[in-house]
Amino acid sequence: MNCSPYRKNWASKIGFTVTLSLFAISCSDEEAAAPIPNVQMQKQVICVGSISDDPLNSMRRFQGFVDHLNRVYSDSDYTFEANTARSVEEAIGLIQQQEIQIFIDSPLVVYHMQRNAPIEVELIRWKREERDYSSVIYTSKTSDVRTLSDLLGKRIGFEDSWSSSAYFLPRAHLERNGLATIETEISQSFNDPGKVGYVFTDDDETTLVWVLIGKLAAGATNPYELSRLAGGDTDKLRIIAETVRVPRHVVAMHAHMHTDLRRSLIAHLVRMHENPEYQSVLSGLSDTTRFEIIEDKRALKEAMLEILEVVAL
Repeated sequence: MNCSPYRKNWASKIGFTVTLSLFAISCSDEEAAAPIPNVQMQKQVICVGSISDDPLNSMRRFQGFVDHLNRVYSDSDYTFEANTARSVEEAIGLIQQQEIQIFIDSPLVVYHMQRNAPIEVELIRWKREERDYSSVIYTSKTSDVRTLSDLLGKRIGFEDSWSSSAYFLPRAHLERNGLATIETEISQSFNDPGKVGYVFTDDDETTLVWVLIGKLAAGATNPYELSRLAGGDTDKLRIIAETVRVPRHVVAMHAHMHTDLRRSLIAHLVRMHENPEYQSVLSGLSDTTRFEIIEDKRALKEAMLEILEVVAL
């Protein structure tokens, strides 16, 4: 099976597909691993993926991680490749067809997909030393908006309809604080005193610019991204609210994945950060710090579904 149509030419040029094997990881690294007995003659492709509007760049980011799995699991019936979907709908289809078996993305996106895709959430992925993060709602200091209620009759900018920190979290925060929201178009006037209008800007930087020039009353994103984009303009902004915190990313595995393979992967991934030789592999995977077992899967799922329910998704 070929994981993705996006990699047909690119992968052959750089030698991306590597035959690999699987070890049952019962200790911290591959040297001490015990091989899982072969159970089939033909190697099965295990695709690792996420969602991105730039599939080739996304797969390049996954390459080091996939190559690492290829080295660790080198004597089994499995081979690992990367795959990427352009949308949530496409990702659900790929998972249903078993063309993605390991999926890494925002917990809100993953738990939404779980309603239609056979995946089980297994791990939390730390990013830039952070296990979880929040979103902040900000305005320009020249604005008269100082509290959330001041946004009534005005508009806030969100990046896109699948962004956790720049849509799900801030919109849910507004709704939970009694502020009804409604989608609007930036080209149309808005002055409903009983609601907060929101527009999708398609880009956090665009949101920031529109807030600074007064085209929008407020914007929202995570603190790291806001600081990175604002740079020297940080002192021109006012933070008026911060949302609840959610895990950076989660790792989900296909519900039909072989039990021994699932256990082996989980055991290896949660110990990777302990091995100095693996630090470059982790950092190469979008600044991953470590993977962590989810202690209470039910509580995490309920918390994420509650947020999704608030935004009517």
